[in-house]
Amino acid sequence: MFTTSIFHIPSPSQTSGHETIQLVSDRLIKRYPAATRLERWGGDGQVFRTPTAKGASQQSAEPPQSLVVLSCSHHNGKAYICTSVPPKPAQPKVSGQAESTEQNAYGFNVIGIPAGSNVDEFLLLMTERMGALWVLRQTTVISSSTQAWQVEDYQVRLAELRVPTHGPASSSQGSSSSQQGATRGVVVEITVDIGSAGAEQDSSEREGTGTTKDGMDVEASRAAIVAFWESLEVTGAKSCFGGPGSMGRARAWAQALLLR
Repeated sequence: MFTTSIFHIPSPSQTSGHETIQLVSDRLIKRYPAATRLERWGGDGQVFRTPTAKGASQQSAEPPQSLVVLSCSHHNGKAYICTSVPPKPAQPKVSGQAESTEQNAYGFNVIGIPAGSNVDEFLLLMTERMGALWVLRQTTVISSSTQAWQVEDYQVRLAELRVPTHGPASSSQGSSSSQQGATRGVVVEITVDIGSAGAEQDSSEREGTGTTKDGMDVEASRAAIVAFWESLEVTGAKSCFGGPGSMGRARAWAQALLLR
């Protein structure tokens, strides 16, 4: 079992986040000289939104829902479809009633599908058949200028997010900065592996809170990741967390891709 947090760092430049990636990697190597390199990685994400009803006022219109399709090369041959969960109205609390845990405490329902042609078919369905319900707002490419490190129990992956100017680009091929368009900042994915991976499909992973089947405390592992990140002394980042396991990692990515 593992938990993941995504840290998004806005780029000071609209053309490149390379300086930020270099800053983070330099501090990581200085703080943890035993760090070893992992394989380069890449991926992309598509963000869909529900359209706003015509004639609806800003006050009366329901907040738009989001659907994120995520594909990353290190996700073991899976892609993820993350659909935002509408906020529920507050319910009056009955005296003496214990507080219930929502099925999804992190804002997204997630399903996994095989990566590759299945993703292409799903995106084709969304754009050609579901356009009245879901509008493609943005495609983000995890650029080829990536780094990955193993630091004790932590895996740290760095990448620049770019918005293509000529449609989606393949992360495995890589493309020039001009083809990939403006940068949306730098992401740092930090994963810590705790306990047995056999508990990954336990119901507590789907809930995203509490303690997993193998006894891993979710909030404790999240705090450990935050402490690791703070040891690098990089400021200005926004943190995204979605719970344990592969579904939690996908939720964190969905949150990060929706940041402006």
